[in-house]
Parts: sequence; C-alpha cells; structure tokens
Amino acid sequence: GPFGGAIAQSYLVLSLIVPLLSDIYLLEDIGLGMQCGINRLRFVAPVPMNSSIRLDATLKSVETVGEGAQLVLGCVIECDASKQPALEAEIVYRCWPSWSKRRRWADI
Repeated sequence: GPFGGAIAQSYLVLSLIVPLLSDIYLLEDIGLGMQCGINRLRFVAPVPMNSSIRLDATLKSVETVGEGAQLVLGCVIECDASKQPALEAEIVYRCWPSWSKRRRWADI
C-alpha cells in the first residue's frame, strides 16, 4: 500500500482520545458529563501498526451553559513513527455538577 505496511484506521485513532484523556485530567463533582461534538478534526498522518501514540490536550475554552459548563479541548495525537501529528481535533464536552437538577437528553 501507499504507507509501506498496515496502518490503524483513522476512526480507531479518534476513539482512543477518550481513554487517553482519562490519564491526563480528572473532573471532580460531576453529575453528568458527555461529549457533544467535534469542532475541527484532521487526520494528518497515518499511524503504522505497532507504533506508539501519545495525546497532548489543551483546554481552549470554558463557557457556562445553564447550571453546567462547556469545555473545548484541543487534542493532538502524536505518533513515534512520524514527525507530523497523526490527528488534530477540538473536542467539545458538556458537564453538570452532581447537585444539578436531573438532566434529560431533551434539555441538552
């Protein structure tokens, strides 16, 4: 193939953001938290099989939304097999404190 061997599927690499984020930060006193979407997503370089990846995340913004907050995280997945990042994304999360009124999907 064009990459000289097997590579990870792009959406597999994207799906690894959530477990990698759990190693980076901890939000306390959260009653409900959810990923709302992706503002920007680019698959920049392939991730060859048997290579290592790492996540760099930056808090880009925090806004109040009702009783909760909306966070935008700038996420970059780097691969040891490439000088370019494998993925660049802005992930949008919303979270509400544990004392907040019970949320319904229709309210979000």
